[in-house]
This record gives sequence, C-alpha cells and structure tokens, in this order.
Amino acid sequence: MSSNTQAVIITLGNNDLPPEVYEEYDLSTLEDEIEDVLGDAGVLDGHEFGPEAAQIFLYGPDAEAIFRLIEPVVKAYPLCAKGSVEIRSGDRETESRIVQLP
Repeated sequence: MSSNTQAVIITLGNNDLPPEVYEEYDLSTLEDEIEDVLGDAGVLDGHEFGPEAAQIFLYGPDAEAIFRLIEPVVKAYPLCAKGSVEIRSGDRETESRIVQLP
C-alpha cells in the first residue's frame, strides 16, 4: 500500500452561495491555507472544476489525520459553506465518510 493511498476530497458548490462570496473568496487562497496547515501529513494534489462544483484533492497515509488538520480551515472559509468533505481511508472501493460543512 502506497504512503499516499488515502484521500480527502473537498467538494464546493459553484452556485450555492451568495455572489459576493464568490467575488471575495477564491480557491487559490483556500488551497494556500490548507497547505499551510497540512505540513507533512499529506499533499494537495490539485483541483477540478465542473459546471456544478469544484473539488480539491488531498492524499496521504492517514485521511482522518488530514481531515483533523484541515477541518478548522474548511469550516471557517466562507467559500466552503454548504460544501462537503469525503474522507476515504483506503482505496476507491473503501467506504467513505462524508462530512457536510455548515
């Protein structure tokens, strides 16, 4: 098992929040804040944009540890409101835990 096989996937709606949130806050700043707290616990491997949502992908040896580190950031950053975090503690076939963000 690779040291980076566990995943944390942050999903943010592209249309769920007031327009001023999208004007004032951006994905790049969020990723910087996540990387600041992530340290050596994992890697931020990038993001994808779709018509309905954006996703940020993080990988490391312990998905729960990654989530504990980033949880304060994603719960406080306005762009994450109404989003979700998938915590996958294994490969793609492993059942994930989903955390809904306020």
